[in-house]
Amino acid sequence: MTAIAQPQVPSLFIASGGARGITAQCVMQLAQAFPSRWILLGRSQLMQAEPAWADGCHQEAELKQRILQHRLKAGINVTRDYDR
Repeated sequence: MTAIAQPQVPSLFIASGGARGITAQCVMQLAQAFPSRWILLGRSQLMQAEPAWADGCHQEAELKQRILQHRLKAGINVTRDYDR
């Protein structure tokens, strides 16, 4: 019998190509099952512009703060399960 390796959490996953079809669905399922860091590689242009609240932000800590503030202003319930 062959054993399947289980990823350690947190891990780093890289997904390349096909981010609009079945690959996207698979990556979303994997991301829910294994909350980790993800790098998505592709050649297609982004479908949407970056949100105004994230414009010019290049530091992870600052981006997290901006996301939190945006969600709070929008009345979205915010919880923190763990730090990624």
